[in-house]
Amino acid sequence: HRLAQEFYRRCLSETAEGRKAAAYLKKRGLDKAAAEAFGLGYAPPGWDGLVTEAGRSSIASAELEKCGLAVSRKSQQGHYDRFRNRITIPIRDPQGNIIAFGGRVFGEPGPRDPKFLNSPETLIYRKGEQLYGLDLAGSQHYRGRANLWPDGTYYLDGLEGDGFLWSEAFLWSEGFLWSD
Repeated sequence: HRLAQEFYRRCLSETAEGRKAAAYLKKRGLDKAAAEAFGLGYAPPGWDGLVTEAGRSSIASAELEKCGLAVSRKSQQGHYDRFRNRITIPIRDPQGNIIAFGGRVFGEPGPRDPKFLNSPETLIYRKGEQLYGLDLAGSQHYRGRANLWPDGTYYLDGLEGDGFLWSEAFLWSEGFLWSD
């Protein structure tokens, strides 16, 4: 997951498509500081960007599949990236370890592309057992502050961008809600 996060962060800041995604985030009220705090990234539109990047680090694509980051090709051997042309959000456990990703399509989704895509459940990630943002909230829960509980990562990111610094979000198996 760390390699994927580094790759997605680099793509957000160093590619033309990624810079367009960063401009979109800024337009939605998430400036560079908020994007960095949440670790937002960008998965490029190609079919094998992350798979190729992992191969350079001697990480087999089958390992990416176990992590929910790649999908096995049905018609031929090999794997392709699960997240393509998406703004990515790392999902962390309470200790801050990245255990999954959520991704919102950048631009209009194709007829068969979901607007939102989550990592599948894995050995370390169960959607109903995680609160997004809990690692960032720290011990603020216990200091008499009110906590907000929006439905999904994108709502939380927007709240934090508006100054609600001690919030978490439920991760539902149905996916995320979004209001355009």
